Amino acid sequence: MRKLIALIGLLVTTITLSTPVVADDAEPEPLYIESAVFILNIKNSAPGTIDGTILATPCTGCAPITLKLDNSTIVYLNGKPVEYNQLGLKIDWTGSVFYTPSRFPVATELFLNQN
Repeated sequence: MRKLIALIGLLVTTITLSTPVVADDAEPEPLYIESAVFILNIKNSAPGTIDGTILATPCTGCAPITLKLDNSTIVYLNGKPVEYNQLGLKIDWTGSVFYTPSRFPVATELFLNQN
């Protein structure tokens, strides 16, 4: 009986120690959409601040993904970093995007191509 209890204890300890520990507050790896059509809705409320959304459609027939834009989002136009006001009034773009997966995904880097 003692051997059985020791064996069960060893088994429980082995399983517990072999299970990886993941912190709840660990930041998730960013996801990437390589090629998509974007509809931008950008609101400049004050100089240097930004708020808005991107509707990203990765392929024909795919469901669009809504991403949030904020002050941490870096925008590139034809490979060069730009400010939001340099995009003008154009709302439809093509390109790629990195974003953080969450309940409200946030675009971290947005790469736009001039059409």
